[in-house]
Amino acid sequence: MIIEQDSVNSETLLSCSLLRVPCSLPTQINSEIKPDYYISEKRLEEINNIPDEDIDTCDIPELDAHFWENAKLVKPITKQAISLRIDDDVLQWF
Repeated sequence: MIIEQDSVNSETLLSCSLLRVPCSLPTQINSEIKPDYYISEKRLEEINNIPDEDIDTCDIPELDAHFWENAKLVKPITKQAISLRIDDDVLQWF
């Protein structure tokens, strides 16, 4: 179900969610847009070159040896890729 952007209202969105029909609004994709969290290589280099004494740490607690006494090294759980075949009607329900 494709809904034109001009016709979207709360009733349309509610009906889509009640029917569990995926609603998609037409969007313009621009590959030049970078995410909000993007930091350029130049900026990263600038940050890395800031001397430690110039960094304001007044709102950051110091971590002494006591903080690390009970720390445990934990290996992250790996994820396993699987393939699952699902009927279209089951998938459409979601």
